[in-house]
Amino acid sequence: MDHALILLPEFLLVLLSLAILAFGRFAPRISPPLATFGLVAALGILVGQAMTGALGGPAFADAVQIGPFAWLLRGAILLAATASAAMAWSEPPTRPDLYFGLLTASAVGAMGLAGAADLLVLFLSYALMGLPLLGMLALGRGPARSEAAMKLFMTQGVAAAVLLFAFTWAFGLGGSTSFVALGAALQTPDTLLTFVMLLMLGGLSFTVAAFPFHAWLPDVTEASHASTGAWILGGAGLAAVAGLLRVLMMVFSTNTALWAPYVTGLAVFSLLAGGLLALAQADLRRMLGFLAVATTGFLMLALMAASHAASSQEALSALLMTALTTAVATMGLFAGLGATQARSLADLGGLHRRSPALALAMTACALGLAALPLAGAFWARLTLIRALLVYVSQSMQFGIIALAVLAMGMTVLVAYTALRIPKAIYLGPSDPERADLAFPAGHTAVLMVCALLSVAFFVAPAPLWALVSFATRGF
Repeated sequence: MDHALILLPEFLLVLLSLAILAFGRFAPRISPPLATFGLVAALGILVGQAMTGALGGPAFADAVQIGPFAWLLRGAILLAATASAAMAWSEPPTRPDLYFGLLTASAVGAMGLAGAADLLVLFLSYALMGLPLLGMLALGRGPARSEAAMKLFMTQGVAAAVLLFAFTWAFGLGGSTSFVALGAALQTPDTLLTFVMLLMLGGLSFTVAAFPFHAWLPDVTEASHASTGAWILGGAGLAAVAGLLRVLMMVFSTNTALWAPYVTGLAVFSLLAGGLLALAQADLRRMLGFLAVATTGFLMLALMAASHAASSQEALSALLMTALTTAVATMGLFAGLGATQARSLADLGGLHRRSPALALAMTACALGLAALPLAGAFWARLTLIRALLVYVSQSMQFGIIALAVLAMGMTVLVAYTALRIPKAIYLGPSDPERADLAFPAGHTAVLMVCALLSVAFFVAPAPLWALVSFATRGF
């Protein structure tokens, strides 16, 4: 049975994006509220489908498969897009109609990645999510936006070429583009299958910014508006992780030993490069970009642990908890940077005197990024370490203990980097020229919501744990 109506939120956003891009030029003031409330309506439809039990199923001849995993990620992506749209209200771009139309189009592509069950749908969703980001960057302000857009364009071009080459080989070996059919056909590991897997992993590593395919991300976050940077690291980042996870766990589900060593290597180098380079950054947006690379390393560690049946469930739960809690913290910090117009740590000095609520909220989000107590990411990090230890106990590969030690060590380094933000807020000298700055309502609201969510996930983690446990039941 084809459950095409399960994609009703995507259909609504497609119509909304086309309407804004086609007619928003004639009424630019309508575009921001239309996009924001349209995203809220799509989220309402998704929640309504869950309440009626219509959580998912196959659609379009099994090219799309909506299960618990895809349902949760689609909801998180819609929340991230709504938050980005709310922030964009307070930082109007040069063409609001184009910006909000591109944002909704990118959200459609991101949701497509979360439910893709076919190589063609995966590629089209990746293109639909990534190409609008170029326009969103170009519509921003600042001297570095053109350079960042060009770097992103070149990176997307290389990733697309690698993925198309990999998909061509996969079709030749498996005779299909369906994830399920390929998973059934590609069960015997050989040189060609390893070649195809490496090409896919390499292409998808560009999308999740794993080392050494990460160089574009810090430049893009540095040059972007707060709303664009929050969307790239929040919604688009979640979608990229979902696409990588679906390919490895559906196409190569019987060949986990084939890709696990390479994922481990990406994890180690991403942790080291992201953590160390973030420490040396003066620009806060660039620092958040490198911290996102380190977060990719933690996600890759969880993915490696998921390659063993005994630790798969817990590792996937740790992966989802890490991705969701880090996205909340990162989006909150971007909202805080947008509200305070801060580019460096010095710009945050004395914020606790000008706005104690903003200072406290940014501190809560920084704790989330650091995965320390009082933030939900703390439980995610503990779950990841536990999954690695379960993997060791069941596989008897005691060398993995070194990865658990590395994860704990890099957690300390990432925490030191992230805690420089509250240190600057409470201990840094005040700048008299910033005393009269107004705090935009959109950024402030998003920051407060993200801070409350981060703390709530720590105080009462059971609902989040129930959601991610439910999501791991099926893609």
